[in-house]
Amino acid sequence: MRKTTPAKNKKDSRTLPRLTAEERGKGWMFLFNGKNFDGWRGLGREGLPEGHWTIEDDTIKKVPSGVRFLSRRTASLSPVAT
Repeated sequence: MRKTTPAKNKKDSRTLPRLTAEERGKGWMFLFNGKNFDGWRGLGREGLPEGHWTIEDDTIKKVPSGVRFLSRRTASLSPVAT
């Protein structure tokens, strides 16, 4: 079972995922930190165009605009940690 850590906002009952020591040792990492768009860019762009994406409740949300984005990190074909 995935370990979680309590959300920082005490009014918020959600929990945030965290990696185990074993997962960190195997090189697993989160692509999104729940706070900002560090490490992300627009599809076919160097940066992330403003006004197309927001972060709400530790989640990336799309603003209707038609612009796509992707992580600057490369992914392997390894199974995704859940």
